Amino acid sequence: MIIHNMKKMKARLSILLLAVLAVSCASHKEVEKKQEMIQITSDTEKYELSVGQKISYTGTVHGSVGIQKECSSDDEAVVKLIDKDFKYVKPLVDGETGGDRATETYTFEAISEGKATITIEDWYRGELESKREVKISVANKP
Repeated sequence: MIIHNMKKMKARLSILLLAVLAVSCASHKEVEKKQEMIQITSDTEKYELSVGQKISYTGTVHGSVGIQKECSSDDEAVVKLIDKDFKYVKPLVDGETGGDRATETYTFEAISEGKATITIEDWYRGELESKREVKISVANKP
């Protein structure tokens, strides 16, 4: 009976260790992916990427006020929008108005060699307030 219980404990411990190792590896891969990704900043207008590399832009939006963003690539065969992530700055509270300020992150991937332009637009109550163009050059580097 004692030997049977010890075998069960060893099996459970092995499963637990494998689960911890799997989570650790997945977390490490996510950190690596985030480190590889280039962030578009306000002071840089040109970026050089390798095929497969990712670049993202994050901006603030506030729907109830009328502040919106739009980002796009003029050549998705070269630089393609692959994800748009929306996150509230703080949790919404019932009965509270104006608490919908959030960030939107647009993630693009370099698909093939060439040149493309990512356009970032700031909208306020349906009117285009500003537009910025970011030039992207993609090379097939290892």
